[in-house]
Amino acid sequence: MIFQFRAFRFPVNPQRLEIGEGPRVQTHALAQTGYLLLPAAGAPAVIRGSGVFTGGGAADDFRRLRAEYLSGGSGVLILGAYGSLDAVFRTLTCTGRQGDSVGYDFEFVEFPVTRTQASGVTHTARAGETLWEIARRYGVPVERLMALNPHLRTPGDLSPGQEVFVC
Repeated sequence: MIFQFRAFRFPVNPQRLEIGEGPRVQTHALAQTGYLLLPAAGAPAVIRGSGVFTGGGAADDFRRLRAEYLSGGSGVLILGAYGSLDAVFRTLTCTGRQGDSVGYDFEFVEFPVTRTQASGVTHTARAGETLWEIARRYGVPVERLMALNPHLRTPGDLSPGQEVFVC
């Protein structure tokens, strides 16, 4: 499972992941790509969890995650098989260090945005890259990328250097 917020890809998936249930989020199955979480009437979804970074780079992994938290704003939260959504990083707590391990707790809150309100998460296309590859990299459906990028006529219609809105 891929677990990623903006540019930070968790080197080890969280050990505990809790996604708020109920009327806050609608889940839609997508053909061959998992699920898409969409806001429903009511409160936004809350995603909580905890994990442990291990190994010689554990402290650096936590520092990079903390930098993402401190930068503020919204971004794409990729929840592996559960899909992705726009979210704000609400809390991050270091729960302790022991040897080469750093424990942490986190909380994200769903933050539906329109393209004009977006934090500017974009991808610059490289030569030969397709929208399918970009969708797979960010864990978002191609249909969502097409909706955010009406200037693209087909998923294969990319030029090197072209900006693709992801969120």
